[in-house]
Amino acid sequence: MIAYELLTGQMPYDLRQKMIHEAVRVIREEEPRTLSTINRTFRGDVEIIVGKALMKEKTLRYQSASDLAGDIERYLGDEPIEARPPSTWYQLSKFSRRNKALVTGVAAVLVVSVAGALISINFALGEAEQKRIALNAAEEARIAQEAAELAQAEEAKRAEELQQVADFQSEQLGQIEVESMGIQLRDSIIEGAPEDLREALADSLASVNFTNIALGTLEANIFERTIGAIDTQFADQPLVQAQMLQTTASTLRELGLLDLATDPQTRALSIRRAELGDDHPGTLRSISDLGLLLRSQGNTTEAELYLRQALEGRRRVLGNEHRDTHYSVNELGLLLWQQGRLGDQSKLAEGEAYLRESLEGSRRVLGDDHPETLTSIGNLGALLLAQGKVAESEPYFRETLEGMRRDRGDDHPGTLTSISNLGMLLRAQGKLADAELYFREAREGRRRVLGDDHPDTLNIINWMGKHFFERGKFGEAESYYLEALEARRRVLGDDHPATMISTSELGVLFYTQGMFDEAERYFREVLEISLRVYGDDNLETMTAISNMISVLDQQDKWFESEELRRLRVDLARRAEPKDDSRLGSELVQLGLNLLAQDRPIDAEPVLAECLEVRRRVLPEGHWLIWTTQSLLGETLAKQSRFEEAEALLVEAAEQIRPPDASLIRRDEAIQRVIDLYTAWHAVDPAGGHDAEAARWRARLPGGD
Repeated sequence: MIAYELLTGQMPYDLRQKMIHEAVRVIREEEPRTLSTINRTFRGDVEIIVGKALMKEKTLRYQSASDLAGDIERYLGDEPIEARPPSTWYQLSKFSRRNKALVTGVAAVLVVSVAGALISINFALGEAEQKRIALNAAEEARIAQEAAELAQAEEAKRAEELQQVADFQSEQLGQIEVESMGIQLRDSIIEGAPEDLREALADSLASVNFTNIALGTLEANIFERTIGAIDTQFADQPLVQAQMLQTTASTLRELGLLDLATDPQTRALSIRRAELGDDHPGTLRSISDLGLLLRSQGNTTEAELYLRQALEGRRRVLGNEHRDTHYSVNELGLLLWQQGRLGDQSKLAEGEAYLRESLEGSRRVLGDDHPETLTSIGNLGALLLAQGKVAESEPYFRETLEGMRRDRGDDHPGTLTSISNLGMLLRAQGKLADAELYFREAREGRRRVLGDDHPDTLNIINWMGKHFFERGKFGEAESYYLEALEARRRVLGDDHPATMISTSELGVLFYTQGMFDEAERYFREVLEISLRVYGDDNLETMTAISNMISVLDQQDKWFESEELRRLRVDLARRAEPKDDSRLGSELVQLGLNLLAQDRPIDAEPVLAECLEVRRRVLPEGHWLIWTTQSLLGETLAKQSRFEEAEALLVEAAEQIRPPDASLIRRDEAIQRVIDLYTAWHAVDPAGGHDAEAARWRARLPGGD
């Protein structure tokens, strides 16, 4: 670089008004201006020698000072330099310089003497100057090369130092133990009190959850400041900044601080995509972690897009046997399981296939006792249990719990999950007392380790409510359900699927106890959220509609439930693929609703359509066809169209009989015939209709 400046009076790079790190970047990334662009005198060997000394790639530069000196000596001796390929013309030009007398004599014969003289003068004038410059250039090129190497070494050292900072931050965040912090905080408070008051103070603090206090302190005083420091201190190091943001986001997600995790997670992904591209392992990590965060926030649809993208990228870039690929397979399987639990049963089989693939890969690559393998074992067991495969799931649950207790201890979150899962297995086996013991152990462990508001803690609290509900202990069930609902509203929000589950289960609890006003309030809230979040044509929404209809009908609120029944009919008409059986069921329920409101004229076309649909899709003579015909006859009888009604009602009552139909359905059809003749007799006493009513009444149990 100094040789360049001596030759031209300029630097090869424009470094004016640039900071050191920017000057290093220019030297590393930009090409120097060639000597001949400044002074054409330097075209040729001098330009090539200096240019090679300034090459950025080490393999293209002179490998030592002696190599550089050798090329300069060759230049001064008019020998071919090694800095460029020895072409024929180049070799001849060097030969002419070493043997000027001979070449000049031959040239005198071939060319005019004036041209030869001009050439000789040109060489004489330029050669002395170039030789003088070349002597200086050799030394300066060596200095420039050493300076460039020093700059690169400084840059590498700086990058290594920044990476060490990022690794240190990752290690420190990964070692956060909220429970230990809470214990230390509690002990510090007690130890700070006068000795004679410590025992009383300890008793008064027994009900305080210091894990929650520690978590709140971390959120306000550590994580928010950490994110701010990352933004200001590493703004010019985007990859280090992205790594720190990613580590912070992952820690926040694991601690259940989901809202605070959103910003650093999305920015980490954005930076890595811009700097590294979509297929870099670091970018794939951020894509996967954003999917996990969205899943935790209840946005399963968007989460699926990111988790599938991460899996596809890892299969393509890392291969099917890579540990990260197995991790992605496992997480996608868990998401599909979650979607299946929310109503889309088709997702369960697909989720099982992914979880089996993940488990097989983890056993093969990591071994049976590795924590990730144990987690995969437990996940597969939980999915099998969700599909009702109770016996098949049990060995998976027991293997996981045994391994987790042995390798990670009783208080590890993974161990606590295994304890909870085994409780659910025992519950499914009807061993409710044993299940309760495991649920309580998991609940207390999660309160202690994760805090009261962690999503996993709230999950086990809600499960405790379900457990006591199924045992008929409604008071205890209500207490747990309300605790879970209140916390989920605060932590996750009203629209989160977990919050909606708690709300719905409280409604079921009150409905079961005949407290229909209370049940209606909770069912209505779930329905309104489902319609807004999922839309009307969704399994979760359909369940909410059914619950709402049931509680309205129990209160004889027929007009309100009619609107919902008409919505269900409309959804059945729009169903793809077409499902006439479903349409028939919805039509008959709407018809019954209208009859309950004493609106036979409105009920008639609904039930007539239902009868047409059922005759089309059901086998001839099916009892549902006769039941629908009987209901249609009832609408005609209530309109005093007795003769039309008689034909339908009598035929249906004759055809509805056990074992195809229940005794209840047969007796209902007979009662409609009795009601027909009774009403007919009232307007036509002389028609003998009372006798017909008596004859049919005798066919009912105890109707002699």
